[in-house]
Amino acid sequence: MKQRESLWEAYLKRGFSRRNFLKGCVALTSLMGLSTDMLSKVVEAAETKPLPVVVWIHGHECTAVGVRRCIDKHCTGIRSFT
Repeated sequence: MKQRESLWEAYLKRGFSRRNFLKGCVALTSLMGLSTDMLSKVVEAAETKPLPVVVWIHGHECTAVGVRRCIDKHCTGIRSFT
């Protein structure tokens, strides 16, 4: 089984610099709502831990398509403009 790469390895493979990697870690830290004190731990984890496996289940996303179908099917008082 192939070993998963870390975020740092993914940055290197795509030709990004260390500076861009650190900018990404700063952005990731702030998006997660962590304080700047946690930045060193985020950088360490991004350098050493493998990226998680993400399974996308199509059809479970939250889009307006499902709402639109519901409106078209059940609400006769709403006029369709499309």
